[in-house]
Amino acid sequence: MAEDNNRHFQTMDTLSLTSAFRERRRGQYFGLIIGLAGFAACVAGFWLGYPEPAAWLGGTTIVSLVTIFITGRFMRPAKPSSP
Repeated sequence: MAEDNNRHFQTMDTLSLTSAFRERRRGQYFGLIIGLAGFAACVAGFWLGYPEPAAWLGGTTIVSLVTIFITGRFMRPAKPSSP
């Protein structure tokens, strides 16, 4: 019975880690898509003759993505204390 309980906890741990890994990877993919879309809009704005709005769009996209990724690294949840 103890072995079954241990196997269950190991399975749940594995599922939890796999889920967290997939969630982070998905977030990085969405961040990449947002960044590329912002860059494409910036390039299109410059190409169409709107340099100032294009610069604002490109600058704010880059700054916001960098800020989100940097603060996301520092705001990790605290590890639970051992009993």
